[in-house]
Amino acid sequence: MARLLSLRLRGWRSRLGFTLIELLVVIAIIAILMALLVPAVQKVREAAARTQSMNNIKQMSLAAHSFHDNKKYMPMAYRNDSAGGQQPDPTGQASYYYREWYNGTFFFSILPYIEQNPIYQAAASKNSTDGWATYGSKVNQDVVVTYGVTVFYNPSDPTITEPVYSNGYAVTGYGANANALGHTSYAGMNTKRTLASGYPDGTSNTVILAERYAVSGQLLSSGGWSWVNVNPHYAFTGDQSKFFQGCAIDDYPTTDTATDANVQACRSGLMLVGLADGSARGVSTTTSQQTWYNACGPQDRVPNGNDW
Repeated sequence: MARLLSLRLRGWRSRLGFTLIELLVVIAIIAILMALLVPAVQKVREAAARTQSMNNIKQMSLAAHSFHDNKKYMPMAYRNDSAGGQQPDPTGQASYYYREWYNGTFFFSILPYIEQNPIYQAAASKNSTDGWATYGSKVNQDVVVTYGVTVFYNPSDPTITEPVYSNGYAVTGYGANANALGHTSYAGMNTKRTLASGYPDGTSNTVILAERYAVSGQLLSSGGWSWVNVNPHYAFTGDQSKFFQGCAIDDYPTTDTATDANVQACRSGLMLVGLADGSARGVSTTTSQQTWYNACGPQDRVPNGNDW
């Protein structure tokens, strides 16, 4: 009896460890669980980034309404105003031309309405003198780029990881619709749009903001010289942060294949936009070019289409 009990105890002790096959099975199960977990975590991160981008657009759209309440017109996609005249030279020997500039984009204009008034005021107070001309610049790039405006940072944008600036420019992961918001140029000023009369197609049917890559690798050329347009920025001569009605939607392109004149979906199949009524929504990248064209036009008198 004692011998039999001893043999049983010895066999029980020998089963305290894992066999090689059991260990391999456990490792395989862990590997399968990890393979299932990683995509799930990635999907959660993508959903969180998409939600944050939607919130950014919503906040900027509402800021445009606050701007409108104060100024009685919508913030322009890009504004370049100037005023000046002949002034006596400080030495009394000649005269020089004094000019005050307001150079800025939609994104700069709404800074005071997204709790970033200190940045706006810091830029507005910057002055510089250049030879005989004195420029009172309302937007100074050196001031603006030292700050990070997180509302302008799109966490879904695969081209930039820091909400500050890139290559010396204050950048944004969004674009402003110049046709719906109006803009100025050296050739003249577009009509300032009001909510009462500027959107006969309906504010809920008109896109004013859309996602757009902060960094584009498209090569541009002009006047015999060329540069890489890597910064659709939002301050100073930041007219690159606007888009026009005739643009297209790039479906999650690479940095090198993104078209600078277009807007870009920061995930496959879906781009987020802000509307003139202050709301935000998603737009399928399969939306027809005609429907997208109509949605970007505030007064073309054409319905957006069934795929809107």
